[in-house]
Amino acid sequence: MNADRFVVVYENGVPAAILQEAFHVIQTDEVNAESTLEFELYFTDPKRGFVKNQAEVRLGGQAYKVKTVTDKKESGAGKITSVYAENLYYDLARAARLETAVFDVVKAGSAMRFALQNTSWDIGIVGISATRSFESDADNPLALLQLIADVYHGELVFHPVEKTVDLVKQTGGDNGMVFHFKKNMKSIERTVSTTSLITRLYAFGKDGMTFASVNGGLSYVEDHSYTDELLIGSLDCSNFTSAEDMLAYAKMRAADYCKPNYSYRLSVLYLQDLAGHGHERYGLGDVVRVVDEELGLDIRTRIVRMEKDILEPWNTVAELSTTIGTLSLDSGFVQDAIDSVVKSFVAPRLVQATIDTARGEVNAMYELGVPVRYRYEETPDGIIFTHPDGLTCEIKVI
Repeated sequence: MNADRFVVVYENGVPAAILQEAFHVIQTDEVNAESTLEFELYFTDPKRGFVKNQAEVRLGGQAYKVKTVTDKKESGAGKITSVYAENLYYDLARAARLETAVFDVVKAGSAMRFALQNTSWDIGIVGISATRSFESDADNPLALLQLIADVYHGELVFHPVEKTVDLVKQTGGDNGMVFHFKKNMKSIERTVSTTSLITRLYAFGKDGMTFASVNGGLSYVEDHSYTDELLIGSLDCSNFTSAEDMLAYAKMRAADYCKPNYSYRLSVLYLQDLAGHGHERYGLGDVVRVVDEELGLDIRTRIVRMEKDILEPWNTVAELSTTIGTLSLDSGFVQDAIDSVVKSFVAPRLVQATIDTARGEVNAMYELGVPVRYRYEETPDGIIFTHPDGLTCEIKVI
């Protein structure tokens, strides 16, 4: 019996029932976001009585709490019970209320310890050594943990059975997995969206500062390379104290916001547990390559969301990242600096970026499959990025 294929009901930390006849078993996980379990069983199943609201169920090393139980009856069909459960860490959103807190030059572990102080959870691995200063008005532990992940540019990994939480630079790995249409990819859906399209971008820095003094009196930048329409947006640059740096930053962001946003959703075969397919391993956070000649697609990107069909793995759905991920560098100084700024500075709509520390280059790949090469140079207190069109922006690390 493959225990990872069956939902198990636990009572007081001890297995009470194995739901061998459960069907439509779907595990959904997203990086730094949702983690849920859904399944169905017949109302006449002798183990139906174990499935109750707030009951703990486990599957594949994850633990969930049942939140919704729905009994359905239709003419000519058997009665079915549908169950929706949330990962145990969701309860952290309903834990002891937190007060507003100010963290002054602290490591992530200290902030995480504050978040978990009145819970049954503990800190696991903290793979980020940088210090940050920030203020939090999060009123529950889960909200604060999510803020910490954002501030330190990391990703949370919850272990609900052990009740520990990790903060790492990036989950997943790169096993050389390739998704190819008609091989291990059943379908691909590419969405091109202009819902967030912006052609005129205002920016506001510390204490309401603008860059009008260095931009001909204008407190905005424009980019109409995609459309002549006037679409206005604003940019929070409250961390900037230099008008020149803020202007360069805004120009680069405008160059990204003025283009459509691309996203991809794949229906893929999850066969790694089947005989002969052990080499086809992939999971949440992993870097994969997606190839489709007809769509002119050949990209390397991350899996940021999975809907894993446990009993019918050929119906698994994977969603790909359309944002840049954490970069891997040899230099700790460069890593901390780039972690702090590159996700928003270089481009929010890249699917891949690697660093060549020997040449001082950021090699980036846009969603459209067009490679872009940025230069960077270390300074005594930061990094200077140079855009391919010659624009530069200096980021100071405090």
